[in-house]
Amino acid sequence: MAEAQRVLSEEELEALAEGVERGAVAVDGGKNTGRRVELYDFHQPAHLLKARLPALEQIDERFAEDLQRALFSWVGRLVKVEAEALSMKKFADAVGALPAHATLARARMLEPGASLLVAVDTPLLNALVDCYFGGRGAVADLPDDYVLTDMERRFAERLVKTALETWSACWAAVRPVKFEFERLETRVQANDSTEASEIMVVCRFGLTLGDYGGFLVFMLPHANLEPLRPVLTAGGRREQGPGADGWRRALRARLESVPVPLQAVLVEQRMPLSRVLAFKKGDWLPVSVKPQALVYSGSRPLFRATAAAAGKRAALQFERWEHD
Repeated sequence: MAEAQRVLSEEELEALAEGVERGAVAVDGGKNTGRRVELYDFHQPAHLLKARLPALEQIDERFAEDLQRALFSWVGRLVKVEAEALSMKKFADAVGALPAHATLARARMLEPGASLLVAVDTPLLNALVDCYFGGRGAVADLPDDYVLTDMERRFAERLVKTALETWSACWAAVRPVKFEFERLETRVQANDSTEASEIMVVCRFGLTLGDYGGFLVFMLPHANLEPLRPVLTAGGRREQGPGADGWRRALRARLESVPVPLQAVLVEQRMPLSRVLAFKKGDWLPVSVKPQALVYSGSRPLFRATAAAAGKRAALQFERWEHD
């Protein structure tokens, strides 16, 4: 510091230091409030814990409905799935809130690349296996150190894969994202692979089978979602317009792409059953194509058309809609 910028001279600084050592100079200036000094980590700002991601909340709500249908078609029992409030937690707090018997799996979010943790309620997993093999889905009390059987491990992998595929499909309305299952892992492995202070986006879902309530949890690093923040904070689906009109346009576009099978009755002849039973191989049945034909979709007539035949081919010219 230049001499012209000094506030105190060297002699004054030495005198001030001696006064502090003797206690003659009060270091708090009489303004000590007694408040504890708190450390602020600028790398993990506390305001992230209160951040909102409206679009991700919409994704979770849709995922809950889709996963409920997927589980019913898989195990044949109603497993009610409800999306809980989205939260931001430090990794240590998020994992620490899980019961000791939770089954953990590691997955990967592609583009942007990120590693995420999936947690499943182990007693509920055990009950779903029982349902899958025809049981009633009774939930047993499992010890904290319970080890999954080989069958339960395979079932857990399939359950997590199903959940990730369903979640990927729900993300498509906002941003195409794919999630891939990597492996089942222990709590020790999970703690070793992620910093305890890292902020995680926690998507928790309540799963209810009968009277038992379990859970499924996705934990994603908030830092890896930063490239998607403009989309996730917008709270809207990208390909749909605002309001009800956007839903109508999207629904109309989907309906217009549905294939509709059509069939036309070109020849129709009535005869007694006795004659039909008397037919033999090689018999001829003279027919003629009617000039007018109905075009059906299933059993419902849709159009009236003019029919014509040339050789082995037939053609129709639509004349008008046919109404019941």
